[in-house]
Amino acid sequence: MRRQALLGAVLAALLLAAACSPKGPPEPDPFALPGEASAPEEPGLRHVVAGGETWASLAEDYYGDPRRAGRLRRANEGLAAALSPGDEVFVPLSRRQRAAFERRAEARAPYNRGLEQARRGDYPDAILAFEEALRVDPGLAAAHYNLGLVYQRTGRLPLAAQFLGRAAQLQPYRAAYHYAHGAALAELGRPRTAERAFHRALDQDPRHLPSLYALASSLEARGRGREARRYWRRYLELDPDSVWGREARDRLAGEGP
Repeated sequence: MRRQALLGAVLAALLLAAACSPKGPPEPDPFALPGEASAPEEPGLRHVVAGGETWASLAEDYYGDPRRAGRLRRANEGLAAALSPGDEVFVPLSRRQRAAFERRAEARAPYNRGLEQARRGDYPDAILAFEEALRVDPGLAAAHYNLGLVYQRTGRLPLAAQFLGRAAQLQPYRAAYHYAHGAALAELGRPRTAERAFHRALDQDPRHLPSLYALASSLEARGRGREARRYWRRYLELDPDSVWGREARDRLAGEGP
């Protein structure tokens, strides 16, 4: 009897506690990443748009690929083509994609620190910061790219070519990454391989001026004047009034038809 009475008292206390519990919305997830609301019942999360953000920038932030912007927009049919601050965007994410995003978010602090140090010319500390970012997220193409640029600035060309090449592999749609890889290869004395990198850049962006200029210069230096003139002409069409445009004009005038 005593045991039954004790169990009854405990049950009554639990019921009383439940009845006295405050009603209302649940507490926000304290572990949600900044700027987003957790949505555990959905295969993704919700993002509140800040000033300057676009579908492409959100696709790059969450998926690492701005080309996913169209798919992201289709998941948010009620929103306009131009996002406004305060809009709430649903970002569909698989478990694997969410884990990748969280790695990028964690790597952001050392990566940003590396950018600031590189801008100040503090290259040794910038290298350490970018390496730290890559330990957190080995797939962070921007960290590979900027680490490669720092190695290039400090004359460590084999390492520069290695990291710039990795950046171009991770994000092959970025003309700037292919161009930077080609520039490092050219400095290493590998013009044919560099030219292939410049071609890959132009495959992604036929109007990429640095690649047009570098490709024309490399071909001309290797005695392939007819091919070089093709790219000098293209450069001149796109950028006739700059110093480099005038140089293209001079090269064409000196080479003849």
